[in-house]
Amino acid sequence: MISVLLVVGGLLLGEGAWQWAMWFTRRYEREGAARTPWTRSRGLHGLTVFVVGAVAAYGARAGWSWADVVILLGSSVLLVTISLVDLCVRRIPNVMVIALIGWGLIRSLVTGHPSIVGWGVGLLAGGGVFLLIALVGRGAMGPGDVKLAAALGALVGYPAVWGMLLVGILAGGIVTLVLLLLRRVGRKDYMAYGPYLAFGGWAILLLQCGWNL
Repeated sequence: MISVLLVVGGLLLGEGAWQWAMWFTRRYEREGAARTPWTRSRGLHGLTVFVVGAVAAYGARAGWSWADVVILLGSSVLLVTISLVDLCVRRIPNVMVIALIGWGLIRSLVTGHPSIVGWGVGLLAGGGVFLLIALVGRGAMGPGDVKLAAALGALVGYPAVWGMLLVGILAGGIVTLVLLLLRRVGRKDYMAYGPYLAFGGWAILLLQCGWNL
């Protein structure tokens, strides 16, 4: 019964993430941001709900601790919302970044992982690496990407931040290469990088919580 309630709760949180992302998207559109057409599909809406629901379902089946399930579900909602907004209008809301940093601090205080020191070093390392990339690449990364990398570093902590950055950079590079080969984007086109960073953070967080297929 508890497992069923957990899955239903996950699906509701997935719907909440979608609605939250659409609220931010509409706000940015009113400010003049153009929305990516394909993000209006119902399939993306359904995928959002499914992903968060699937996390809850797996957590219930795997017998994770309540702390790990709550931390992962909360993180999933934040990461999915950030990814959707970035895909839709190429923006990463500052309030979401602050929420993610705060959620990482709550995780540290409640579970002890990462440690407070690991939380702080992860924040500085994630943000520092992407700030360097942004400066060297002359606009290759936007300010939102730098702040998101810092927030994800705080969430997973040090030294896991290096794995998060590696997975995020590899995922972004692979998808970009495929899109270039398919001529769906050009070399000078701006691409939303937030979803790939979010995926890197999410993947490392799953491993930390005890992912076991």
